[in-house]
Amino acid sequence: LLPQLLYCSHLRLESNNLKDDVMELLGSLLSAKDCHIRKMSLADNAVSSKGAKALSRALLVNRTLTSLNLRNNNIGSRGAKFLAEALKMNQV
Repeated sequence: LLPQLLYCSHLRLESNNLKDDVMELLGSLLSAKDCHIRKMSLADNAVSSKGAKALSRALLVNRTLTSLNLRNNNIGSRGAKFLAEALKMNQV
């Protein structure tokens, strides 16, 4: 299923109780050079700072994502810091 997701432009994975292990998978998806995802919503899941860190690593190399919704997760200030640092480096 993951290879097919590369060609989606919008992913809405809200309210699925997705945890950090899924963020690792999504991070590898976002890191792929042929990723076309522009908008992703992960609102209302169970993402912690560990999952935010996995996503932030992907943001360092991703050149397509312009919108990421992490509303109502548990990333905390540490996870927010990981994401903020990655976004400083991301040119999209």
